[in-house]
Amino acid sequence: MSEWPSGSRRKRKPLRGESRREEHRLIMRNLTLKRQAVRRLPILETTVLAVVSGLLGCAGIMASSEEPPRNADISFTIASGGFGAPPESIAMVRRDGTITLSINRGSIGDGKAVTETASLDIQEFDRIWKIVTQNRLDQFKPLEQSGVALDYGTRTLKISTDNGGDKKPTQHEVEWEKPLNNQSEVRPLIQELGKLVRLHMKQVQPIFFP
Repeated sequence: MSEWPSGSRRKRKPLRGESRREEHRLIMRNLTLKRQAVRRLPILETTVLAVVSGLLGCAGIMASSEEPPRNADISFTIASGGFGAPPESIAMVRRDGTITLSINRGSIGDGKAVTETASLDIQEFDRIWKIVTQNRLDQFKPLEQSGVALDYGTRTLKISTDNGGDKKPTQHEVEWEKPLNNQSEVRPLIQELGKLVRLHMKQVQPIFFP
């Protein structure tokens, strides 16, 4: 009589060759899954970068969408500490659609003060205002370096705005008498003002502005 119950099927023990084939199949399957995972990594990285870039782009659009003030006064004055050096100031003024740029060099001793004014277009004002907003110069706080600064003189930054309506006028003025640790924040404004004066003025060119 058979030892196996009626209706049951005896499980066949796999042969040695079949076990090796099954083991090989599992190894190849794992390798295939790993290769597919590696291929997906660049796609995932690209997707993440695209999402981050999109978010940064939206933030930039929101930041740049703020309209410049209809009325604004932006000026920077350099009063050198050197003997006989006159103070020099460059100012940009906007009154609605009219924008003017002026340079004024004060008098020392018997010397005469000189000044010159030119008209600018709205794009030139926008460039200056972009520098102001990007570096938050309407809230700028000079961080003076320690130690004694000989013949440095004084530097004065003034920014005021008035949009009318319900918005309150703003005014910010700071002055310092030593080189700054955060000079890089205000340097772009100084350079752009000097560049505009050299471009538009015919008689008076800046001495202290780079």
